[in-house]
Amino acid sequence: MQTKKILGVGLAFLILLHSVTAISYEIGWHNIELAINADGTGKITEKFYINFDTPADLNEFKQITSKFGIDIANQWKAFNPKLQPNIGKFSDITPGSGKIALIEVEDSYLELSYELKEPLFEKIEETSRSTVFELKKPFFNSFLSKPFYVIPAKTAISFILPEQTTVTANNVLPKGEIQTQNNKTVVIWTGEKTTTDLAIKFTYWKQIAPNLSLAIVIKEFLENTPKELLILLIIIFVLAVSFFYLKRKEYGKKVSDYIVKHSEL
Repeated sequence: MQTKKILGVGLAFLILLHSVTAISYEIGWHNIELAINADGTGKITEKFYINFDTPADLNEFKQITSKFGIDIANQWKAFNPKLQPNIGKFSDITPGSGKIALIEVEDSYLELSYELKEPLFEKIEETSRSTVFELKKPFFNSFLSKPFYVIPAKTAISFILPEQTTVTANNVLPKGEIQTQNNKTVVIWTGEKTTTDLAIKFTYWKQIAPNLSLAIVIKEFLENTPKELLILLIIIFVLAVSFFYLKRKEYGKKVSDYIVKHSEL
């Protein structure tokens, strides 16, 4: 009787295993985007582009996605160890920040997003005008195959740096592509790359409030006021000055009389 139970459980396990592993698919490109904030923290989004052999495989994968949810450390890891966070360790991820979804477009992809408890970049120098940040390499140990860091083929890692940031090619190792997208500097590593070191250093320039002066206010007023309104205001100003000039003696006498009248002397 005990033997039959064991055989039954084993058969059920094999059926379940077959139902999960029967999906025919292939992981293509793997894009990792790191959107960096002005304090060095950031949000990580990984996109695993997946090619399915048939629509049935896609539907089966959708069911798997709904079933597993955000249980990356257990169910997703058992299903396919490649579909895992690649930046930091599980213990580094901020609880509750993880999200996973299957995005169905022309090239379907599994999107995994999360944030880390600690900043991805460390402040190494700060002045009143700027802050210099440097990449924290330990978060990229998943690419470490001592003594080298290896970014696999069909893998792109993009660092979307904050606005008001400067970075030079000699501060990016290994050599990467530096672009400007929507007023932000983007550094991209595309595999396959093998390097003994990973490094990105960038400078964030702080905003400085402009000095407000009467000259600037008048200049902006003159530049932004319509010509017709400006002429009218000038005429009113000239008339007002002329009126007070003509009445200056009368007003001067009234002021003098008031002072004399209300003086205690």
